Amino acid sequence: MIAAALFVGFPVYVLVNLALRPTSDTSSPIAPTASPTLDNFTQAWQQGALGGALANSVLVTVCSVAVVLAVSSLAAYPLARVTARWSRGAYLLVLLGLVLPFQLASLPLYQTMRDLGLLGTPWALVLFYSGLQVPFTVFLYTGFLRALPRDFEDAALIDGCTPLQSFRYVVLPMLKPVTVTALVLNAVAVWNDFFTVWQMTGDATIVRDNWPAMVRYLDWIRQETGDTYAGQGSLTGDWLAPQKTSAQLMSDVYYGYVARLMAQMALAIGRPSEGEAYKELFGRIRQAFITKYLGTEGGRVTVKSSLGDASPTEPGADPNQKTEDNSQTALLWVLKLGFYETEAQRRTLVGLLADNIGNDAAYKAAHPNSSRVRYAENTLSVGFLGVNVLAPVLSDEGRTDLAYKLLHQDALPSWLFSVKNGATTVWERWNSYSQDDGFGPVSMNSFNHYAYGAIMEWMYAYMAGIARDPDHPGFKRFLLQPHIDPTGRITQVSSTYESPYGEIRSEWTVDDAGRTLAYEAAVPPNSEATLHLPSASADSVREGRTPLSRVDGVRFLDHTDGVSSYRLPSGRYRMTAHLR
Repeated sequence: MIAAALFVGFPVYVLVNLALRPTSDTSSPIAPTASPTLDNFTQAWQQGALGGALANSVLVTVCSVAVVLAVSSLAAYPLARVTARWSRGAYLLVLLGLVLPFQLASLPLYQTMRDLGLLGTPWALVLFYSGLQVPFTVFLYTGFLRALPRDFEDAALIDGCTPLQSFRYVVLPMLKPVTVTALVLNAVAVWNDFFTVWQMTGDATIVRDNWPAMVRYLDWIRQETGDTYAGQGSLTGDWLAPQKTSAQLMSDVYYGYVARLMAQMALAIGRPSEGEAYKELFGRIRQAFITKYLGTEGGRVTVKSSLGDASPTEPGADPNQKTEDNSQTALLWVLKLGFYETEAQRRTLVGLLADNIGNDAAYKAAHPNSSRVRYAENTLSVGFLGVNVLAPVLSDEGRTDLAYKLLHQDALPSWLFSVKNGATTVWERWNSYSQDDGFGPVSMNSFNHYAYGAIMEWMYAYMAGIARDPDHPGFKRFLLQPHIDPTGRITQVSSTYESPYGEIRSEWTVDDAGRTLAYEAAVPPNSEATLHLPSASADSVREGRTPLSRVDGVRFLDHTDGVSSYRLPSGRYRMTAHLR
């Protein structure tokens, strides 16, 4: 027991020791602090503006918990005491709130808060948390009430109490144990939530409030790696990828990616000078990456993704499998971040990526030691850090044909491999289970995991074509960029998105001969869209018999590489375009 206590208490000791240590003390974190100080807490409180944040958290938590306890206890009383059929049906309806994920109600709730004028206020969160926590709390109260004898209530009713008085003076005092339990559980759930604040308000406050912490994180990486401009290292890397990539390369990539995000966020919260500094940092990281990883020896471009080991902690991994140059994930991130020097190099990198995905006999013959030789043609080979950029980068680089081929593929590794083997959820591994081989490595094998579901983002933003405009957050201005299926297997797509301004619609159909595209779009009030529509020529894009460029309010931008571009004001559009 002593050993267990030391094992659990040691991290707490280190945490407290470092919190009380002055910044000038650079000794070992294990050694006791010689001059303990509270200056770190004072500085954090002032720089993070924690006073206002604490007040908001207290207000939201207290009000939410009070509403939940009051509503739930009153609702549970008749559900527990009344035996009529309606009571059982009502109770099952309440329990349904425990089964359905809250994300189903996110968009309707957002619209409701917007219509009530509550966006950006604590009361939006109070209403949200109250509704979210009531089903679980009713469940607690109902179970507890059913276990209480009715004798005291019957005696109170005989003495002349109304049901409400009986509940207030007799039942409520007996509910103290379950009330304390419900209070603690609800208070912790409301206090610790982070995601919903951003989801329900849609403003940059969450960025502004957490800016000091993000700055410290980037400063810490710089302190650890200095002028090498390398990442701090990674234990996980491109987790569960069939083709292994250096974990250090992935750390370096994400250092650059985060620096670029910081530059964008700095502008969003009115910190232009810091934005320029992070933009410069991104440039230095980019150049260091190119120098280390982008080989051009002998006129051949190579991304040296074999420089370093893959994750040393991945359960079930083959200990003998080596990292490889030009891995899919490395090529994708190099293209996404522009970690190359010339357009010729970019074209070569796209070709290397296409060859890796294609994985035909010639590729396998040229790479006999690659892990790719075990897999079929037109298969992916990415893990957690490659899957989210795989299809978007392919489309951005003009290879939507490969994105669709991967989408349709059902051989391992692919999205439809799991479906073919009975999946109804997204799996953690590409090979979590197969009818031929059974379960994958059982030491870590989830059948309900988020990561590989990232393909849905591409299906919305590229297949359907509803995408955010990076320069105009919040869908005040957005993109409509449908990408039709070059394989011809998908000929109709319909999608909607509830933006803060109303419903966005994008729907397309290709005729059997693949010659004509019918496209419908809806741009909500007080917003506008930039449309990029596949077409043989700008003149062939028409609304009815009228060229789209002549429709009132529509502005023609250009026609390049088989795509016509327009600026659309709010309204509904129904158009056709010749594809060839």
